[in-house]
Amino acid sequence: MDRLSRKLAAGAVIVALGILGVAFSGRAADLEPIVADQARRIEQLEAEQRRMQAQLDAERAAPAPVSAAPEVKEAPPETVDPEYVDRRIQDFEQASVSRFLISGYGTASFVDVRKGMRAFGASFNPGFHFRMAESLHFVAELEIELEVEAGELETEFGLEFAQVDYLATDWLVLSGGKFLTPFNTFGPRLHPGWINKLASPPPIYGGHSSGGFIPVLANIGFMGSGGRALCCGDAKVNYALYVGNGVTGELSDPPDEDELLDLEFDNTADLDDGVTLGGRIGVLPIVNLELGVSYMTGNPDSARYHLVGTDAWYHWQGLELRGEFAYLTRQKRGVEGTVWGYWLQAAYRLSHLFPGRNGFEGVMNRVEPVIRWGEVLDFPEKNRDQIAAGLNYWLFESAPLRLTYEVNGGAPRDNRFMLAFTYGF
Repeated sequence: MDRLSRKLAAGAVIVALGILGVAFSGRAADLEPIVADQARRIEQLEAEQRRMQAQLDAERAAPAPVSAAPEVKEAPPETVDPEYVDRRIQDFEQASVSRFLISGYGTASFVDVRKGMRAFGASFNPGFHFRMAESLHFVAELEIELEVEAGELETEFGLEFAQVDYLATDWLVLSGGKFLTPFNTFGPRLHPGWINKLASPPPIYGGHSSGGFIPVLANIGFMGSGGRALCCGDAKVNYALYVGNGVTGELSDPPDEDELLDLEFDNTADLDDGVTLGGRIGVLPIVNLELGVSYMTGNPDSARYHLVGTDAWYHWQGLELRGEFAYLTRQKRGVEGTVWGYWLQAAYRLSHLFPGRNGFEGVMNRVEPVIRWGEVLDFPEKNRDQIAAGLNYWLFESAPLRLTYEVNGGAPRDNRFMLAFTYGF
């Protein structure tokens, strides 16, 4: 309002000065236009004053806004239970590292056996991982597979493994439960369909109708494993030692040679047949070479068996070479049975010859030819020689399409063609 009053005063002064100036100069005729113009300006200023006064009166008449009530903070307790605080701190520490993860793989397959069965198949192996703390983990894997039983398609459920792992030190992990037995490397590392380079396991593990002489081993018990660097360069060592339920293998009296080797490695329900003891040690003298030795023993039906194995792995650019050897012997009352076998495999990923990602090079970049040769010897019922050739096309790094053809010697000569699409997640 002060600004408006000043404008009115200034207008009056201008009018007075104009009158005086005109009167002083003697030109009275010019007075009337000046007075009329200044009167118009004064009326405009008075109208603006009235509008601003009405707006101010309306603002004063409006109710004042209600301010929010001040927040009342609860007074802290006078005393705090130290044990409660410790428990809460532990809960927060565990929550920050707890993790749950689902992994696994699934397979869609087709097999055509010479003069035998032709069928489509499917399997699903979900894995569950839970980390309660930095040093405590739980991992389990189920096996769900479609199988043909007596001419009918049935769904088979199984527990592949379920174990608790405690990281005691940087070089020792203590495990308990059902675990994949660390005998050689195919069982604990390579048998999943998206990792195995061919659509079938090697002959010693039952990669044909005669069933091999050992399965992909698993046991129920306790295991200690780990690894550490050696004294020089990139050399490393890894190890695993375990004790578990015994295998079964009942014998007649006196036993025959084939009967001695008919061990039920999958039957590890109790300790009635003693315990299973074993272990594996692996050495990596350089980063892309590993050599391993494995041993397993037990005493079912008072007839001790010895299972010895060796394995080797070498990788250079796109070339991967693998091989395993296994020897099983068992003796009772002067009767001894032995069986042994091996497999050798070479695979080459063509991405090192065709590094491009588009066009023809992009297709060849994903191709991997594989060849495997293996035998089972000195066990007439299960003697077998096999050559398997395969071609893999990697749609993604964990999703290969595998074509495999086996030429199997022995009885029966069940050559087979296999197609498998596997996805690991």
